[in-house]
Amino acid sequence: MQTALNPTLDANATHPIEIRADDPRHLGNLTKKMSGVNSQVAADTHYDPQAPPRVDINGNPVKESFIAYLPPSQNQITDEFAYMIGAGALIVLVAIMVILGDSNLRLVLSKTKYGYTMLGVSAFMSLITLVFVRNIFEMSEILRWYPNVTSIK
Repeated sequence: MQTALNPTLDANATHPIEIRADDPRHLGNLTKKMSGVNSQVAADTHYDPQAPPRVDINGNPVKESFIAYLPPSQNQITDEFAYMIGAGALIVLVAIMVILGDSNLRLVLSKTKYGYTMLGVSAFMSLITLVFVRNIFEMSEILRWYPNVTSIK
């Protein structure tokens, strides 16, 4: 985006006949004006007053490194764990579908004592886990948009 204070200059620009060398719109004049503005800004910055030193409560000077360590947000950590748990539950459900889809695996499963019962319990627990993961994502989204909410009734 171009603004009036920050023009884009092209070195290969040609000047129309109506723009003479003494015209303010001439490329050379624009360059000189921008150079003068930059020099004035640098000179003004040199004479700006110094900011007072920062001190703590006791009046001791504070050493500032201007490196802000931001730990990962709790929402992000919760989301990563929820993805991991949800992926595990989905892997279990896919494994159950593969077992039920393959005739040889079904035959082996039918010969075990509690094969189908354990398969059903595993599927049920995986589905409950996916419901909990979905609720975690919904709560995480609410906390992301409304961080002051601590509990929802």
